[in-house]
Amino acid sequence: MKPNRGDAENAHVMWLGPSNGGDGSVLKQVCLLVQQALHQSGFLVDNRELKLHCTIINTIYRKPSSRGPRIPFSYPAILASSAFQRVSQVQGGGGTSSHPLSQSQNNRNHNVPVDVDFGSWDVDEIQVCKMGSWGPEGEYVSVGGISLG
Repeated sequence: MKPNRGDAENAHVMWLGPSNGGDGSVLKQVCLLVQQALHQSGFLVDNRELKLHCTIINTIYRKPSSRGPRIPFSYPAILASSAFQRVSQVQGGGGTSSHPLSQSQNNRNHNVPVDVDFGSWDVDEIQVCKMGSWGPEGEYVSVGGISLG
């Protein structure tokens, strides 16, 4: 988890993504295969690098919306919160364990992702969603999918 470029005290976007090892690597390989198949069949014309992520905060969608500039949030304040402390992962001698960050929030490099643990989730289907589309409950609109079960 890390803020989107710039000043950590005046962040505008925060996202989560899978780890680069283990199950995260397997997930990325499957997604790359799907992306390649969609591209080869002409359903995908975007050539950007695949970035598996879930946006947690984007100040452009802050409610109520302001007429002026976007109101940023403090990434260090989020890292110092008790909610974040419950999901943070710190590398220790015996592997990864869930406990508060040992490094001072003011001294850490905010451009380096922080490991968090939200558990493991089974993926039983793949959905293709139309970019920029919103359903009645604010969800992306699916244009098709396939069951993996």
